[in-house]
Amino acid sequence: MRLTEKVRLGREMRHSLGDRFLVVVRPSHPYLVAPPDFLIGGEGLLTAVFSPSANERRAPLLIRPRLVGARLALPENTRCILLSPRGFLGDTADQSSGQQSLRYDFDAVVAEESYRQLAEIAASNDVRMTRPSELEKVRLENAARSAIALSLSEIARSRDTESSKIFGGSIKSHLSAIAAPGLPLRKATRPTRAWWGPSRLRPFHRGDQILMWATSDAKGGGIALAIRTALLNEYQLDMGVPYVSSATTPMLFLDRTPSDLETLEALIRAASIAGLAIGPTGRPELIEEFIHLGDVAHERRLRRADLQKWLPAR
Repeated sequence: MRLTEKVRLGREMRHSLGDRFLVVVRPSHPYLVAPPDFLIGGEGLLTAVFSPSANERRAPLLIRPRLVGARLALPENTRCILLSPRGFLGDTADQSSGQQSLRYDFDAVVAEESYRQLAEIAASNDVRMTRPSELEKVRLENAARSAIALSLSEIARSRDTESSKIFGGSIKSHLSAIAAPGLPLRKATRPTRAWWGPSRLRPFHRGDQILMWATSDAKGGGIALAIRTALLNEYQLDMGVPYVSSATTPMLFLDRTPSDLETLEALIRAASIAGLAIGPTGRPELIEEFIHLGDVAHERRLRRADLQKWLPAR
């Protein structure tokens, strides 16, 4: 669905729902790099509508990171609705079972040609998340995981060096020396390669742990790509509930420190929802120490002695 079509649909839903509801097209959210296409709120109800992008239409499982992020970041009572193009959910016999299971991960599915039903669903109290107690439990567990990732990223910022002094190749070489290329085998079947591009992001793995290298740009495209990769590969959706599939912290190492620090801080927050920690830039020799720090953080609360090397010199 093109932007003009989304705007027109948003206008139609506002007209249908009246002043009782607020309809936001292409909403932004501080913890989501790829939010739903519509948010509709009113009378104690909140509805998130997902319209597959061009990439998601080519590889339908790529919509899962957006759904996982919404389940973890938006209020628990949010109903997640799929606006499904024809054939998107695997109507033909050769579609994968994973693609077909998408219909059960959303709280309702509306065919794209029946888009006028969205306003009716948004105003209905009958559509609900089918496993709210399980979702609440998973969100609490993920909050602890998110806190670890956020604290690690903040620790790493204390050891960043100037962008002009770092070459991305040294980071990739170091990761190649300590980890295997690609995603862990049990996760490698996911269609992540559809959006990696030729050189923006390179995944590695150390056992079940995902380690990534990405290029940095003014808009943080490499970081956003890593966040979506983590959401896709670190979580398993089961009837809409996103379960963490690994007890490790995925980590991202950038080729240079982003020049826009406000954008970096916003992306660090968004990365934390996926349990993704952003490591120090400019110091390849700190990669292994940062990985070890993450291992310790999962075992127990970090102590001052653990952070001695990371604290600013007095």
